[in-house]
Amino acid sequence: MNDTSQSKLENDVVVLHVPDTATVMSCYKLSEKELSTIKNSYPQLKGVKLQNVLDQNIISGVVIKIGTSLIDLTLNGALHNLRQNLYESN
Repeated sequence: MNDTSQSKLENDVVVLHVPDTATVMSCYKLSEKELSTIKNSYPQLKGVKLQNVLDQNIISGVVIKIGTSLIDLTLNGALHNLRQNLYESN
């Protein structure tokens, strides 16, 4: 491979950015043990630092944001999913 081909190849390679921090939104400050439990429950959080952010709109549960992905583990999210499943089954 000549230098021109190598240079073109290097310019065409896209490096995917893996976030090094994930945000865990909750209604109260989570303990280190709770954050550790969350981290160990989701493989996509391996090697990622968790940052806890308080959100008073959350009644129960947490929302995990990693990159552009959201994992909604809130009571409101569960009720929304239940409502959708009931409407889809009828």
